[in-house]
Amino acid sequence: MDSLDDLLAEFRRKRAERTASIGDVSNGAILTCESGQRWVFLLPDMTEPGKWRMQRFDERGFSGHSIFNTQDELVSAAADDGFFRHDPGALDRLQGTSLFQRGNFLTDLVQRINARELSHAEADRLLAEYDAQPA
Repeated sequence: MDSLDDLLAEFRRKRAERTASIGDVSNGAILTCESGQRWVFLLPDMTEPGKWRMQRFDERGFSGHSIFNTQDELVSAAADDGFFRHDPGALDRLQGTSLFQRGNFLTDLVQRINARELSHAEADRLLAEYDAQPA
């Protein structure tokens, strides 16, 4: 059985490899996890100049984001979360699908509910109308 020191050394080695494989993301990068079912888009944040954004998404649309003070923090967080394989075409492949578009529509409804712009009943009605549209 490996000692705790051996396990920690192996963890640090893998983390360093993953972080190095991500490289510079100054111009943005899309990474996937080992399953290839989830992605993150790493990019400079436009809402807080000088900060960095990790935007999460999957086949059902965007699902959240995190803001980081430095590019190094951003890259380390992506590697720690298991995102280290570059997949630059992921967003292009997904964004036109009906599942991705519906997910983004639903995310917008949730944001509007949270902002008290819509009631749950209104959001349910809008989602039903969306789903009733021909594909």
